[in-house]
Amino acid sequence: MNLKRMLFKLYGYPILFLAIGIVLLLFFGLFVPSIFSNSEKFANVVSQSKNIAPNIILMFMGLSLVTSIYSSFRLWKWEKGEGDFCHSCGGITRYIINGKYSPHYRCLACGKNRAEN
Repeated sequence: MNLKRMLFKLYGYPILFLAIGIVLLLFFGLFVPSIFSNSEKFANVVSQSKNIAPNIILMFMGLSLVTSIYSSFRLWKWEKGEGDFCHSCGGITRYIINGKYSPHYRCLACGKNRAEN
């Protein structure tokens, strides 16, 4: 079982959401005000951009927190021995509704598929 791959797939989305939030904070908090600060036409854009930047980072931090709590809950259940496991390596599986042929489970550690029971 590839534990690093499984953990990356579990916590990849929370890290991605946090990175997107930081990029948008820098864009709306620093980049937009520095470009439009000299123009009187876009003074409203600058003030709105500075006001919205903290809200955007809070939204993405909250989304990251919720997804990381869900991933931690799945990892905790896996360590306790509950839930669906891979038939090959014993890793955590995720349910894929729109599979190529039918709905199935895919292992986060080894990537093997198992048909839905």
